[in-house]
Amino acid sequence: MSATRRNNKERHNTYVRRHAYRAKYGISLEKYEEMCKEQNGVCAICHKPESQKKRLAIDHDHETGLVRALLCNSCNAAIGFLQDDIGIASNALAYLTKYKNALNTGEEN
Repeated sequence: MSATRRNNKERHNTYVRRHAYRAKYGISLEKYEEMCKEQNGVCAICHKPESQKKRLAIDHDHETGLVRALLCNSCNAAIGFLQDDIGIASNALAYLTKYKNALNTGEEN
């Protein structure tokens, strides 16, 4: 790929992101970059960095639309599968803790 074509592709991708962030989440590309810098370029949950192929996702409250933080795709999907429900997330944590402890002590149920 030529330098000119690569530069145009990067400019086009920036243009698309700028408009998508504004339309979908009500934030500017600069705000996204500021959030990313504040989080040191890592997911707010698992602390893994964004990859070259996948940027951190903008997590938002589906009821209010308010942006919360930037998450990796795995954590963003997990929050979605847990339906943004603290009770379900707490139950999942208790479940994981119970079986992690059982494996460590050799006990079942």
